[in-house]
Amino acid sequence: MLYTAETNVMLPKENGAFYCGTSIMDEFPEFERRSLDALRQPLEDKVVSIARIQGTALFPANFVLVAAMNPYRGREDGTQNLLRAMQETYQGKISGPILDRIDLWIEVPHVDYTTLSQQRTTAEETRTAQNQIIAARERQAARLSPYGIFTNGDMTSRDLDTCITLTPDVKNLLHESATRLNLSPRSFHRLIKVARTIADLAEAELITTAHVLEALHYRIPT
Repeated sequence: MLYTAETNVMLPKENGAFYCGTSIMDEFPEFERRSLDALRQPLEDKVVSIARIQGTALFPANFVLVAAMNPYRGREDGTQNLLRAMQETYQGKISGPILDRIDLWIEVPHVDYTTLSQQRTTAEETRTAQNQIIAARERQAARLSPYGIFTNGDMTSRDLDTCITLTPDVKNLLHESATRLNLSPRSFHRLIKVARTIADLAEAELITTAHVLEALHYRIPT
């Protein structure tokens, strides 16, 4: 696979898990579809499988993918259906299975020129966010370590039933959302994990409907 990426080297073991860093792919849909589809296994299983005549080797690939793209070519016409515009522009180069494996879609609006000259994020704000993330990761590790996992992203579909308690209101909202949005089982499970992470950042013991609604907000608009 050929692409421009910034990938950290393998980091030391932390809480029982290896973290390989971050892979940044700009102009995401401009790559060949077979290259993008090759990301499916490492994004899902956190390993890369290399098969040869002599045998098959597995290599760890636990990384965070950061992909940037223009949702569609042409002028900004205020379209709300970004998924359809993206599919029409790139002729389905980004497959459904890849879309299912991306948890957070953030639309970045154009920045006004006057804003560019204003003060950016301060070091104190960065430290505050960092401390919040560290605290959330510690809460996850404390909750999940008895099951041999340490982050929400490590949970399998079976782990969700064991490690997460859902209130009746949250269950109803999840089921209603899955039906309306026609979510795949993978998307449904990822929605729960994102909501659990949002709850951890908010220092909440249980997932609330507000956390689920925020997680839904991060899905690609359809």
